[in-house]
Amino acid sequence: MSAIILLTILSSCEKGLFSPLPEVETLPVTVIDATHVTLNGNILDEGRTAVTVRGFCWALKPNPTVNDNYSQNEFGPGQFTEDIVIMYDTIYSVKAYGTNSNGTSYGNEVSFSTDAGLPVLTTDSISEVTATSAIICTTLVDDGGLSIIERGVCWNTSGNPLITNDKQEHVTGVGASKCLIKGLLSNTDYFVRAYAINVLGIGYGEQLTLKTLDNPMIRGSATLEAGTTGDLSKAMVSLYLTVDDWNFYNPALTTNVSGLGSAVIFEFDGINPGDYYLDVWVDNDNSNHWNLGDFVGWYGTGNKNAPSLQPFTVAVGKTVTLNIICYKL
Repeated sequence: MSAIILLTILSSCEKGLFSPLPEVETLPVTVIDATHVTLNGNILDEGRTAVTVRGFCWALKPNPTVNDNYSQNEFGPGQFTEDIVIMYDTIYSVKAYGTNSNGTSYGNEVSFSTDAGLPVLTTDSISEVTATSAIICTTLVDDGGLSIIERGVCWNTSGNPLITNDKQEHVTGVGASKCLIKGLLSNTDYFVRAYAINVLGIGYGEQLTLKTLDNPMIRGSATLEAGTTGDLSKAMVSLYLTVDDWNFYNPALTTNVSGLGSAVIFEFDGINPGDYYLDVWVDNDNSNHWNLGDFVGWYGTGNKNAPSLQPFTVAVGKTVTLNIICYKL
């Protein structure tokens, strides 16, 4: 009977007698990017007593211990993880560990490293080209395993643009994006390409070309009606967005005329496409409103006693030519 009792005691205590320390496993490392990884470990068995501390230790040399870099994780059995920051292109050794009241034990050693490179981009397409702007579609395919410091589009007129030429910054994340570039010259050929910067340097996408449109323009002449003498050289030509703007003299743009006498010319260059109303006015009595003795003209119908302004359309890259007859009030 005593032999049976002894055998039972030995069987029930066998694990504790031969495994007082935790049994630990170091699992493969999960790479997040070139400078961030997730360490993975597992407490397979807590040993004779409960695990109170578990974590990882790592170093740039083999056989790391808690005297090197280390982390402390939750207690108890099972799998656990830890995110750490590392140096890219560097070989690390890591071990998971567990501690109970009998001491600390380590798992198997795992070595790892990460690769880093320049960002990889594509310059995909060009759209919505105007006289002064365009939208460039780009894709950041790969950030090189490192955080992107800056991303955008660069351009010039000679080819192979660099960020030392004109550039427009925009989003920094991986994936597709649209970038509006502005300040271009009209009727000009440009070379554009995507770029992105990480700590290793600058990556460029393919080069694409675009040609901006001609500036929308209004060119015109103002002439006194037959039989009327006078000088239009001090005329002011005004553009309005609505008839109400004209009624309250709230012009969107104004310009002076060129020339002397009864026939002059005028020009608006680089205006926004859209619908406009126009008048020509010489304020001979400096009253700041139409008055007897003034010379007035407009685009539309009617007469000097009942003018009727009509809208006209300025389209992208087009020139509108107007000939305005002016009357003396």
